[in-house]
Formats: sequence, structure tokens, C-alpha cells
Amino acid sequence: MFRSIKFILAFMLGLSFTLPLWAQKTKNYEKIFSMPEIERRASEKYIRQTELPTRRYQDDLIIQARDTVNYNILLNKGDLLIQGVVNGDVVVLFGDIRIESFAVVNGNVTAINGKIRQEAQSTVTGNQIETNLKNLFPAREFGKDYDEDILEKYLSRYTRPYGSGYSSLTVRSQKESDLLFRYNRVQGVFLGVSIPKMLPRKQRYLSVHGFLGYGFSDQKTRYELAVDHWFFSPDTFRFELGAALYDKIESKDTWLISSLENTLAAFFLNDDYLDYYQRKGYELHASQNLTAHFKGLVAYRNDRYYSVVKTTDWALFKDDDRFPDNPQIDAGRMRSWYGELSWDTRSNPQLARNGSLVKLSVESSTKKMKSDFSFNQYIFEFRKYQRLGPWERLDVRLKAATSEGVVPLQKRFHLGGISTLRAFNYRSLNAGGFGGDRLLLLNLEYFINPRLFHFPVVFGDDFHYVVFFDMGHVWNRADVAQKDGWSEGFEHLQLKDFKSDLGIALTNASGRFRLNIAKRLDTSHKAWKVSFRINKPF
Repeated sequence: MFRSIKFILAFMLGLSFTLPLWAQKTKNYEKIFSMPEIERRASEKYIRQTELPTRRYQDDLIIQARDTVNYNILLNKGDLLIQGVVNGDVVVLFGDIRIESFAVVNGNVTAINGKIRQEAQSTVTGNQIETNLKNLFPAREFGKDYDEDILEKYLSRYTRPYGSGYSSLTVRSQKESDLLFRYNRVQGVFLGVSIPKMLPRKQRYLSVHGFLGYGFSDQKTRYELAVDHWFFSPDTFRFELGAALYDKIESKDTWLISSLENTLAAFFLNDDYLDYYQRKGYELHASQNLTAHFKGLVAYRNDRYYSVVKTTDWALFKDDDRFPDNPQIDAGRMRSWYGELSWDTRSNPQLARNGSLVKLSVESSTKKMKSDFSFNQYIFEFRKYQRLGPWERLDVRLKAATSEGVVPLQKRFHLGGISTLRAFNYRSLNAGGFGGDRLLLLNLEYFINPRLFHFPVVFGDDFHYVVFFDMGHVWNRADVAQKDGWSEGFEHLQLKDFKSDLGIALTNASGRFRLNIAKRLDTSHKAWKVSFRINKPF
């Protein structure tokens, strides 16, 4: 088995020494995807009143109620607020457009990577268009040299929100709320309203966000109300103070599967991959953006944890099946300090194709804090998305966790199944049934665009191929070591302790939709597993 593993690793490493020379193409792409070229294409495509002059602006812009402008507006990296009259076309790159009551635009209004919000009693005589930056670069223009990965790599420099990481930021969005829908075995159908966290702008340093919803099976109302205040410049070295008050159903397994994908699996197929508990309390936090990619955060949490039970077994297509019971947790009061350092250069956290993520998190709870728990938990994660050429990419994830003290059940780890060891049954590696306080996980994925080959392949260019390898182990320190320390419990490790698998996947160009076929490398008995996902595993 381990000869196979070594061969796979050597094969992937050897690929990096057989790459095509594409430096000249890189120089051309730098020019094609430069900001002046983006502005030129946007103007030619969306500004129709060419008899009028066009004025270019950067950062936020307000057309006051008393103002009337007789020219086209091209705004880059800012929000546009129109209160007066614009006799011309409007194009905004990487920002939102808000047209207030009694404002008039005699022309077209276009937001590229942004939103348009038009209030009642305002007038726009032309078309309103919300579009994506990629639409300025149609595939037919590049012919055989077109590659979606390269397009995203160069355009992502303009679209990545500054300093995202700890909280999900909605970039320059004017949406005030979103409908919230979830389905799981604890709440059944959960309906509510979510107010997203906003990225700060020059005129906005305060964000109020959260959600309010109701579970129709457990008949409980859940909520979260959070307030964050930014200090100093919101765009450079931002400092943030915030607080949150909540009563919500959570899971420690959200790193394995998204809420949407789990909802679909539970609603249609009676497969709920998350284990749940109730968390009620409050949090105070402070964060500092040290650079555009490097962020530090510290938080104080005062929570009470409760076990919750299964309240429904219904599913649309497999109603004869039953959800497993939701496991019990270690209930009680937990007061803890949480700290995090993260370096994130990914262009798209959900569908990353380039960049990297390095994150270290620490949580500490002690009896001295009048907490029912006493433990320290350390989690390290490294992800790298490395292009090996125009048609190849290697994705790597390494995750490690360790601890001191007695880690409660709701913070222990399991492996197996989705996003971890894909040829194994879900949570089959569980350190004796209740999860482990130590974890090591390695995932490798080698992406191949069919254009790499000089001969026709199955499905043509419509699908991409992935060769993947998973290896991991989860265990408890108390089972192998007497001393209690974060570095204890590792000395006994041998290669035979790790489980591994090898597989192939067929995906769409983005990698979101995929069919996986995986084989365990430790046995031939029921060694194969086939799965379908609508999200990348990492």
C-alpha cells in the first residue's frame, strides 16, 4: 500500500519538472487584464452616448440633489450615489450604484461586479445592467488559448475583498436582507431572514448584521445580532471591535460541507452530514488587518452549550429511511478565549484556483474563568492552490489539531467520507466512537484540463479531470501517552496508523460539481466508494 502512496507522491512531484514554457503568455495576459484595458473595454461596451464626454472617477462619488451633469460617468473601485440628474450613461466598476428618490439618469446604468439599487420615484430612461467582469473577456476572443483558470487568476486581483477571513463579508452589496432557508434533522424546515455583514466604505464604519428564524419541527426561534465598528481607515490596516448576542443551532462539522449542500442532501435524500448542538451566549471580539492578506483576531466567548435531539425523519425521495439520532454533547457553561492568525491570498475562498491559506487558531477555557470546561485546543491548516502550467493545477490541504486538558465532545474530530477520506464511510475514523482530540489530514488533488492532451478525450473540453489522494488519522492523547501536553501523543505514530485512499473525479470547469470514484488502499473488501458533490472539498 505504502509503495503506492510513495509512487503517487513522486509522480505528482515529477510533474512540476515537465511544465511548458508560458512566460511570454504571462506578459501578454498582464497587458490584456490591466486596469486601463478593463476600463477601455467597459467604456466601449456600455457607454453608448459617445457624443458626450466621459469623465473618469475613482473611489466613492455623490451626485448631489442640486447637481446636473451632462457627461458620461466611469467610476472605478467606489460606490456611486445619485441624488440629482445625470444626462449620460453610467458605468461603475467594482462598486454599487444607488439611485435615490427623485434622481434622474437619462441613459444606461451598468454595474460591473456590483449592484444597482433604484428607489421609488426615481427615473432611469435607459437599461439597467448588473454584470460580471469576466463578460468583458469573451472566450471566443482567446480561441484555443482560452483558459478559465488564467482568466480568474488575473481578474481576481480586482475583485477580492480586503481583509476577509473571520467573518463573511458581503462586498459592496446594497441588499438589506436575504431569505434564510435550511433543512436538518433537528429543526426541520428553518425559515428566517439574514442581514449580511457589509464591507466598510468611507461613509460607513458601522455594520449591524445577523439573522432571525424559526424551526418548524423543534418549534424554536433562533437568532444572532452582531454589531461591528471599524476604526481608522477601512481599506488599510483596518481595526475592528465587535460584539454578538445569539441563540443558535451550530455544528463543528461545517468545514466538511456547506449549509446549502447539507440542506439539499437532507431534504431530498435523508442524508444529514452535520451533528448539532445549541449554543447560547455572547461574544466580544477585536481584529486587526496587518496587511491586505494577514489578519489577527482575539475574542472572548461566554456560552452555554445544550444537547439537541432529532425532531424529524422526513425526506422527499427517501422518506422510508430514518435520520440517525443527533449525538449528545458535553453540556454546560463554557467561557473561553479564542485567537486566530490567518494569511489568505485565495482569489475565491469557495472555489479557489490560486493563492494559499495559512491559519492557526487557539481556544482556551479554564476553571479559573468559572467555566465548566478546562482545555486548550490548537488547530493549524495549510492550503495551497498551485498552477503547474496552463492546463494543470495541484491543490494541497494539510490540517492538524492537538490539545491539552479534556476537550468536550462538541469540539472533537472525526474523519471519513466527504471532504476527508473519500473512500471511507462517513465518520468511520472516530477514535473509539466519540471523536479524537488529535488529528492529521492530508489531501492532494491534481487537476487536469483536457487541453493538456494532444488527442481527443471523453467528454471533450466540457469536463475536467482530478486525480486525488487522501491520508489521515484521528486519535486521543490519553490512549497513547500519560503526560498531558500539546506535543504529547505523537511519538507513537507510524505510517501504518494512517488510513488512505486514491481516486479520480470528473468535474465541471469550476470544480464545484464533481463525481468522485475512490478506492481504499488498506483493504479490498468494500473498498470502492462513489459520491457526488456540488462543492469543492477544500
